[in-house]
Amino acid sequence: MTDSELIAGIIKRERRAFDLFYNRYAQIIFNLCVRILKDEAEAQDVLQEILLQIWRDAARFDPERASVKTWLFTIARSRVLDRYRSRKAATGRLEEQGDAVIQQAPAKENLEDASLMQQYVRAALARLSRDQRIVLELSY
Repeated sequence: MTDSELIAGIIKRERRAFDLFYNRYAQIIFNLCVRILKDEAEAQDVLQEILLQIWRDAARFDPERASVKTWLFTIARSRVLDRYRSRKAATGRLEEQGDAVIQQAPAKENLEDASLMQQYVRAALARLSRDQRIVLELSY
C-alpha cells in the first residue's frame, strides 16, 4: 500500500492501515526522537503522542501541500522539539528553585531539633509545584 492509501485507511479508522503505517515509520520516528532527546523512555512517549496525533488528525492531511512523509516528519519534529524545550525549561526552573531552597536551609546546629526540620521540609515542599510534590511524596 502507498502512504496515501494508508492515510486514507487511517481516516476510515482501519486498524490494518494504521498497523502498516506504524510498521513503516515508527522505528524511523523513534530514532529521530532518541537522537534529539537522548532518552529512550521519553522518546517512546513522544512517539506515542505523534502516532496518536496521526490517528486523530489524518483527515487534515492535504496531499497538495506535502507528501505523507513530509507531513509526518513535520509533526514529529514539532512534537519532539516541544518536548525538548519543555524539558529544558523545567530543568532550569528546578535548578533555580533548588538553589533558593539550599540557600534558605537552617544552620546545621539547628537541625537537631526535629520540629525545625519538619518546618523546613514543609516550607520547601510548599515551594514545589503540585506535580513535583506528588513525585516526592510517592517516592517516600
